[in-house]
Amino acid sequence: MPQQDLGRRGSTSSLCCCQGNTDHAVKMKLPIALAVLFLVLAAHTEAQEVEPTLEERFATFQTQMKEFAEDLTEKTKATFEQIHQSDFAVKTRNWFTEQFDKVKQRLDETFQKQ
Repeated sequence: MPQQDLGRRGSTSSLCCCQGNTDHAVKMKLPIALAVLFLVLAAHTEAQEVEPTLEERFATFQTQMKEFAEDLTEKTKATFEQIHQSDFAVKTRNWFTEQFDKVKQRLDETFQKQ
């Protein structure tokens, strides 16, 4: 009987030894599993895009339209200013002014004589 008890003890101690390693391995794997689970949940949360509400969409649209209108206004003003100061525009205005002055002078001369 003592040998049987010894056999049991041996098997029990070897079982405990293996079980101790298993417990230790489980204890080591648990924090790793929790860390991986946390990372997966964090990645999943970041991956989900929150769909904007209708009010947010209109606000975004309004902002985009306002920026577009301001940009278009600036570009249009710059273009008209550039055209207004171009050589062609200046020469044309000067020519019309000269022609108007000539017509005005002729009318004054014509109607003063009578």
